[in-house]
Amino acid sequence: MNTAVNDFLSNVIFGEPQLFNNLAVLPMHYEDNKLLNYIILDKAMKDNVIEIKEVSSSGSVPELVVANKCFKRILLIDGEELQGAKQNRIINTTILLRKNSETKIPVSCVERGRWNFNSPNFKSSGNVANREMRVKKTMSVTQSLRTSKNFRSDQGEVWKEVDKFMEMNEVNSPTSAMSDVFEKNNYSFDEVVKNFKPVPNQRGFVFFMNGKLMGFDYFSKKSAFKDLYHKILKGYVSDSFSKVKQLSEVDYLTTAWDFLNSIRNCKEEEFKSVGMGNDFRYQSDNVMASSLVVSRFDEKVIHFSGHNIAV
Repeated sequence: MNTAVNDFLSNVIFGEPQLFNNLAVLPMHYEDNKLLNYIILDKAMKDNVIEIKEVSSSGSVPELVVANKCFKRILLIDGEELQGAKQNRIINTTILLRKNSETKIPVSCVERGRWNFNSPNFKSSGNVANREMRVKKTMSVTQSLRTSKNFRSDQGEVWKEVDKFMEMNEVNSPTSAMSDVFEKNNYSFDEVVKNFKPVPNQRGFVFFMNGKLMGFDYFSKKSAFKDLYHKILKGYVSDSFSKVKQLSEVDYLTTAWDFLNSIRNCKEEEFKSVGMGNDFRYQSDNVMASSLVVSRFDEKVIHFSGHNIAV
């Protein structure tokens, strides 16, 4: 197993679970003082140092072009939504953009009913896709990596997940846009998210629903995690509204450790990332996980996410 991934899985520390109704969030901590510096998409957008466009005037559904116009690395997150241009997209995998660079990135459409410009560039919608959509997309991207060495998703599967997401949340969208679900239910989602607060030095969390571990997200920079906390957690919470609520007794710490250990038992697959570093994939009957690892002076896990696909 990759050294950085193995070190993370061995030395992560869990905090006290935070509970609300049938949901629980378990903070993740990991000590790493040799950080690779970067900024997140929303910060880059605010500072006007990133430009995201269609690849041409005619466009291409599965790819966009991103210009990093500054001397800082920029982190784009798996499932992060980009809004505008010819149709809204989500990013297919976590990407660390090089300084002052131009990169074609793999994306999936989450607005099936529109194919015309409503703006020249994309903006950040402030949303990350719901957990179930991220799982299905990640599984198809991993299969594409195995067969074609590219980060393309099964677009039809993503559209099915958008339709399911709209149906679960009783939202009708004229363009079948995922963002319309978040827009209509944003207050409700926020009302749940506000019951969970990041704690000092936190870098990630494990999310539980009805006593079952659903997934986790970890980021190498504490400040990046803090800024991403709300939008990542909202993606998890958005799936919980349509589920039957059950209160269950669970040993959160043991369950989290068991899940991380199950990643160790998966075959590790390594692929060159679209941006900096390498993309590691882990899959079994109950695990779908990916980790972006970047080497500079030594290897660093930049983002690690995993999902329980047996629930």
